[in-house]
Amino acid sequence: MTHIRPTKLTRLFCTFLCALLIATTSFAQDSDKPTTPQWVKDYQAHLDQGKWEEALDVAMLQIVSEDNNTSGKFCAGFARLVGTMEWTMQQLSQYPLARQEFNPLRMMGIRLPQIPRSKKTYAEPLTYEETRVFFQSIHRRLGKVSELMSEVEGDFKVPIHLGRIRIDMNGDGIRSEKESFATAFAILTRIPLDQERASDFYVAFDQADAVWLEGYCHLVSAICDFGLAHDYRDLFERCSHLLIEKVESPYPYLTHRQRGHNEMFFLDAIAAIHSVNFEVIDEESLFGIKEHLLSAIICSRKNWELINAETDNDHELLPSPKQQSVVGWVEINDSRIEAWHTFLDEMEMILEGKRLAPFWRDPNRTLGINISKYFEEPCTFDLVTIIQGSALDQYLEEGDIVRRGFMRDLQRAFNGGFWSHAAMIN
Repeated sequence: MTHIRPTKLTRLFCTFLCALLIATTSFAQDSDKPTTPQWVKDYQAHLDQGKWEEALDVAMLQIVSEDNNTSGKFCAGFARLVGTMEWTMQQLSQYPLARQEFNPLRMMGIRLPQIPRSKKTYAEPLTYEETRVFFQSIHRRLGKVSELMSEVEGDFKVPIHLGRIRIDMNGDGIRSEKESFATAFAILTRIPLDQERASDFYVAFDQADAVWLEGYCHLVSAICDFGLAHDYRDLFERCSHLLIEKVESPYPYLTHRQRGHNEMFFLDAIAAIHSVNFEVIDEESLFGIKEHLLSAIICSRKNWELINAETDNDHELLPSPKQQSVVGWVEINDSRIEAWHTFLDEMEMILEGKRLAPFWRDPNRTLGINISKYFEEPCTFDLVTIIQGSALDQYLEEGDIVRRGFMRDLQRAFNGGFWSHAAMIN
């Protein structure tokens, strides 16, 4: 058998064919990847510099030029959300948290981002009236975000590098590395993000994420409505020094700091429980709590419908069982989704008065609490007598009560971490 030795020309020709094949394959793969539009790059560039208003202008221009562009509406809503976060941080920076050993937030394990102190810090103590203005402003700002997110319809995908976003937390006009989304994310989740990793951390936002954010706006708005609906002045004046370093109170001696162990904390804690005795002063805001919670439930159902219909796995925020989350702290499977929908159904029926909440003082389990009736016929929100049971007398009825073991089954489905997952999956 004759062996044919390849000539230099043959080897050169084969090398050329291999190179051509590799180049063609690479080109085909690159062509499948969606290119980021220039306006999205400009939008991201403004967010990277902490200029959310300029980013909002880019998105609004896209909405006008592209006839109500879907991705433009989402980006406009997201920019307003970043602006709301920045404004909130700036307000909080003026009133640092109390440093005492027994700060209630620290005792509950709640870790908040360390906000660089504002130049306005300690200029004036925090007042009760300012807290109400704070709730009103957050409610109004989130209302605008929610309105834009509710108008997002149809398929779209916008990659936003969250790790690059800068926020002027203390209002000094400087957006340092410590004033970034990456820093806040690392503190809240305890997942470290170095500079390199932060620059690569992004989410490919889609319609499901728009609905998820809309739902969260409703949840936070419900919390704001609770504050606006009630008069909590007595609690603020007697106990707000437990949370805030400097407050306006007719009892200045309560704010005296002691080094080391602060045994006075226990006296303040007892007073705080006793002071949760709120008169209803705004029934419209009280009813708004119910409306926002029901809207959040609707958003959550739609969110999971959209997530389960997805076929990709592209830098997801909240994943289906077939996807992975870029956040990483949430694990989703079919049984957990089913348990979550059961929770949504139960909460919706409770809020609408179709199912009664269990009443712990009735050994026969024939009486339940009509939560819906509270929003229609409100009474003083007195924590002590609510726990004792007598404050609920006018809301007690016989009827369909939440079954025994409902919460136990939810906890089991999430391996004991239902509430931590609920905070994420909304």
